[in-house]
Amino acid sequence: MFVTTMIVQSSTMSIDPIVSLYVKSLMPHSNNIALIAGIVAATPGLGTMLSASHIGHLMDRVGAEKVLRWGLLIATILFIPMTFIPNAWSLAFWRFLLGIISAGLLPAAQTILTLNVPPEAFGRVFSYNQSFQAVGAVLGSLLGSTISGMFTYEWVFAATGITLLINYLIMQFSSQSRNA
Repeated sequence: MFVTTMIVQSSTMSIDPIVSLYVKSLMPHSNNIALIAGIVAATPGLGTMLSASHIGHLMDRVGAEKVLRWGLLIATILFIPMTFIPNAWSLAFWRFLLGIISAGLLPAAQTILTLNVPPEAFGRVFSYNQSFQAVGAVLGSLLGSTISGMFTYEWVFAATGITLLINYLIMQFSSQSRNA
């Protein structure tokens, strides 16, 4: 779950360094780049805010592992159209949907940790988890800016989606090996 926490945070942060620049490249003649980039940057937070309670109730019904798996898979899929978007408003739309899905990713990982760690180790384990989340924030920002510098902005979305897919496959593999 530490690696999952790191990858989820990294996927969230990989886009942050390029949002304004990407919006500007999509709307080169607009005078409102800062405002539009701010809206695009804010849409995942809005999606998370609107869906967090519902995702939490869903997690209580179906379990954290199922929410995490489906969330990783859906987040992976959502990065595909973001790689090919024609304008800033469609980017805002897909990022809003990503925010809805993201509402369950970190809480599900933390719930799984809670269920699999003895109470006397909670402090230590959650401190480690927080460290992995911070590493994910650093790696995501560095990855996003490096990939966009070496290739194009679209490659940041593709690489982030691939990273989430790898995380999903790791979870599938580890779950099958646990059940074998």
